[in-house]
Amino acid sequence: MPETIHFIDPTLADQTGCCHSLLNSIAADAEGIDLTVWADRHAVDLHLPANVRVVPHFHRRFRKAQLLLLYRRLLRRDEKIFVNLAGRLDMAMIDLAARGKVPPEKAFLFFHWFRDGIRKRASLRRIARRQPHLVVIGPTPSTVAPFRECGFANVHVAPYPVSLGTGVRADGTLFRHLLFAGAARRDKGFHHVVDFVAYLATRGSDIPIVIQMSPKHYNKYDAEVEEDIRRLGGIGYEPLRKISATLSAEEYAKIFSGAICLQFYRREDFADRVSGVTMDALLAGCPIVTLTDTWMARYAERYEAGIAIGDPSPEAIFSSVAKIMEDYGHYADRAGIAGDTIRKDNRAGRLIAIMKRKTE
Repeated sequence: MPETIHFIDPTLADQTGCCHSLLNSIAADAEGIDLTVWADRHAVDLHLPANVRVVPHFHRRFRKAQLLLLYRRLLRRDEKIFVNLAGRLDMAMIDLAARGKVPPEKAFLFFHWFRDGIRKRASLRRIARRQPHLVVIGPTPSTVAPFRECGFANVHVAPYPVSLGTGVRADGTLFRHLLFAGAARRDKGFHHVVDFVAYLATRGSDIPIVIQMSPKHYNKYDAEVEEDIRRLGGIGYEPLRKISATLSAEEYAKIFSGAICLQFYRREDFADRVSGVTMDALLAGCPIVTLTDTWMARYAERYEAGIAIGDPSPEAIFSSVAKIMEDYGHYADRAGIAGDTIRKDNRAGRLIAIMKRKTE
């Protein structure tokens, strides 16, 4: 009989973003496992494998209370819990809900990233003393290092999962458009892209650009991003295509075909933080332009799958874009090679093995 694992992700509402891709990857590789996914209350039509049951559950306003009650309920059952996009709040909620020590091999928390700090470490040490059996997982060594240093015994590195079916390679190697994909966020350099569109307009350029403007979560934008969007609307750049509607997984994959993906992610946040959009781009054979000293830059530089620049000025971006456009076939081929490496190395098998194995 299949083992049931409860997958907790209060922000999962549709097929967009990294969370749906990650869940789809885990489900595809989870042989002998049924996943019960506790998602946003609007989660419908997620098009997931047959071993996934989605429970629309979380309301934005009541999410914290719902998390506490759900953890309390699930901790009493003889089934495992996997928390996606885990944070310290989840640790605190599980500690409070447990009313004692969480059993071994029970709660697995996948931290996509962790912003370190003195106060945060003090909190981690307290939780580690009370809950020594919590299992902490992250995609890079630097993500999980603070947890190990604060006393958690079961700490693991597992690659950020992508599925074999991810990515739609272009037919041929012709450039079609520039692309900003994913959530419209300041830490992902959305404002730099808006500046660049304004620069293209002043140059009288005709380079097509597609900008996906997905809200961060719950269909809400930050105030600064709202201002960026208003500014973008006032530029009047005719070759601009804006996408604010939700895309299906197939539609999302296709926007990478023939594109150059612009990724000016904040260095202090993404020095060793995985980007799902980068993976999606390279899996589709889409070159990237990004900033030096970031996780994304390592792929651009190691595989010549794009260009990493030190300064996200419009002039520097234009120069890099022009260079890739002049030899798009080469860069697209190199991006495809990088994508093949990601596909090989970032299967969900390691993550699943951690959940299935006996805790040491």
